[in-house]
Amino acid sequence: MYPILFALGPIEMHTSSLLLSIGFIIGILLLLKNIQLQRISMEFLMKNYFLFFIVGFLGARIFYILMHLESYQGMYPQNPLLSVFKIWDKNMSLAGGILSVMAMLIYYAKKEHEDIAKWLDAITNPTIIVFIFYHVGNFFEGANYGNETMLPWGVIFEGTNVKYTVPIHPTQIYALIYTISILINLKIMKERRNMFKIPGQYFLHALAFYSLFNFVEGFFRGDDIFMFGTLRIDQLMAALLCIIALFCIKTHVFRPKSP
Repeated sequence: MYPILFALGPIEMHTSSLLLSIGFIIGILLLLKNIQLQRISMEFLMKNYFLFFIVGFLGARIFYILMHLESYQGMYPQNPLLSVFKIWDKNMSLAGGILSVMAMLIYYAKKEHEDIAKWLDAITNPTIIVFIFYHVGNFFEGANYGNETMLPWGVIFEGTNVKYTVPIHPTQIYALIYTISILINLKIMKERRNMFKIPGQYFLHALAFYSLFNFVEGFFRGDDIFMFGTLRIDQLMAALLCIIALFCIKTHVFRPKSP
């Protein structure tokens, strides 16, 4: 585990932060390319990008706090809402941030008569790229770690943020593998099998695949999170998103309406 790439005096460069920054840069470049290919409005993005950033930031923070509510209630028993603004602990939920941006994108795209389906397709691959770098960063950081295992590929993390001192599932690597597999399979389905002729179907399939694998991954996770019975809150969220995506695929929700 190499959480800190290098340090210059009091300034530290975290490996996860660097990798996530690289992922965002590549994702933004790919998004700009997709906007041209989809022939959608660059002006819409430029006009609202700051709002999307703020919503994404707040969503990432709030989602993380909700998933670790017990910990934050203990830190700020008098006023738990204060934890939203104490951002120096650097605890964020990438999935929460992206979902918040997507919700805001859908709202404003509908409000400004943009093609919602094309916009969702345009942000799909950039989002997957960001998640790829995010999972690698989590491995070096020791975040989103797994539970105990006797399997030969179990790993031992040395760090105070990992509660296990025995081999555990490298769930970050599991997530990396299935995320890359989703990207490859979507490409095959689109280019070789000529699928996703209807705008929005590419996004919905990506969401269904990722949510399903993320749900399964939860059974191998060992990090603390808010639980509902035997299921983690992020598993419940993944299950809900998968069901919604499958329903939308089945009902062809983005199919153009007949005049």
